[in-house]
Parts: sequence; structure tokens; C-alpha cells
Amino acid sequence: MSLGRDVVRARGLSPTERCLLVEAIGWLGLLRVAVPMLPFRRLASLLGLTQSDPSEVSLAFRADHQARTEAIGWAVQGVAARTPWLSTCLVQSLAGYVMLRRHDVPSVVYLGVAKDAGGELIAHSWLRCGDRLVTGGHSQHRYSVIAAYRPSAGLSG
Repeated sequence: MSLGRDVVRARGLSPTERCLLVEAIGWLGLLRVAVPMLPFRRLASLLGLTQSDPSEVSLAFRADHQARTEAIGWAVQGVAARTPWLSTCLVQSLAGYVMLRRHDVPSVVYLGVAKDAGGELIAHSWLRCGDRLVTGGHSQHRYSVIAAYRPSAGLSG
């Protein structure tokens, strides 16, 4: 898709949708720099994430969160597909988490591993809000969950 077509399409968006796209650009860019520079434990702490037992993580999905969750997933995935840098699944999951948290919507970041066709270990990250996949949901079923991160106690969303 061309940049010109994207600009024309953006003109038809609501102010709220435009704000979400700008916010997604900012978080994807910031996290693209932070992920390779900081140890993940430190980054998770800075973002207000705490590791939890994956089998014990469950967040109820509230119906009033549906529109916000879908809009943030749309913004993060749409912008990630158009950034001039690589917006990995981990960067997208973390950006979506921060955006949801800012809007008081709780979510969980999952990390998983699998083996590719050549037997090499591959990793994937996805973001879930209740039973809804926000980012990275295209193939998460192929991966074994090795870690789940949810909001630290005392933080909203």
C-alpha cells in the first residue's frame, strides 16, 4: 500500500482514530528502541508488568472494553505494518499493552516458543484482553507459552 493512499485514507478517520494511530506510532518507535537495549525484566518493570504463572492468568473481558480493545489492536497492527522499522510481535504486544493500560483496560502479554520446520527454536509474543487477542493472534496456537505478564499489583489496567 502506498503512503499517498494511506494519507488519503487517514483523512477519513475520526479524531479518536487518528489519535490512536499517533499514539501507536510513538509507542512502537519507543519500544523498538527499548526492547534491544534493556533486559526484558527491566523493561517489564518499567511498563508495570509482572510475570505470572501462565496457567493462572485470566482476566475477565468486560463488554465495555470491546470497542477500545478492537480500536487499539487495529491501530497497533495497522501502524506496525507501515513503520520503516521492524515492529516485531514483542514490540507490538508491549505497545498494545501500554495503550490498553492507559485506557484502563487490563491485558496480558504472552511469550511463547515453538520449533520451525528445520527444528530451530522460534519465539512469538501476543497480547490478550480476556478471551480476545489484540496483537499477534495469527499463529499463537502453534506456540507453547513460557511466560505471561500482567499488570503489576496497584496499577490499573
